[in-house]
Amino acid sequence: MGDQLRQCYADATELLKLFWASRDDALGEVIYALDADAGDAAARLVGKEAYGRPNPQVASPMIGTSRPAFPELLVEIKFPARLRG
Repeated sequence: MGDQLRQCYADATELLKLFWASRDDALGEVIYALDADAGDAAARLVGKEAYGRPNPQVASPMIGTSRPAFPELLVEIKFPARLRG
């Protein structure tokens, strides 16, 4: 799950760049995981890595789900963001 979270953060970074934004423009994040407990444990570690600080200042609720968008996914992240331009 940690690897998929890392990929979510990397993909979000690239997608936000297309709109002249970064994760600093994120208003929060919502994490959807097949296993909410495992997702929460992985998100604590990966979130610190992604935001480059021990206590990221971003709202980050964890929601357990029975079906992600694609069957191979264990986790998804929604990033509402303030866009410029």
